[in-house]
Amino acid sequence: DCIRNTHELTDTDYFLLTFNHSGFGTVIHPNAVIGNNVWIEHHVLLGQKTGLSRNAPTIEDDCVLGAYAIVLGGVTIGKGSVVGAGTIITEDIPPNSIVYNKKEKVIKKNYKPKNQY
Repeated sequence: DCIRNTHELTDTDYFLLTFNHSGFGTVIHPNAVIGNNVWIEHHVLLGQKTGLSRNAPTIEDDCVLGAYAIVLGGVTIGKGSVVGAGTIITEDIPPNSIVYNKKEKVIKKNYKPKNQY
């Protein structure tokens, strides 16, 4: 399985992962960990940083990954964060952050959306 929770599921647990455009062009490393209530746009890459590494990204709960976002290596995208379209991530992103452009600049910390996805 390339998508797995970090705990054992019970009958009362649910796992919500939404792919926009049916996840067209999306590539997910087999060791990637994706939390609950995550929205992934099309052509997103969750991969390793080098050819010899088995480190894969961790996407925590309630995150949004914009189209063509690239997340590489054993980084963590913190809970509730939004990664803008085309952004390349190679370092950890704190929880509740908005990140966009190719410089990994955190635009806003402690972001609280008005509506849940």
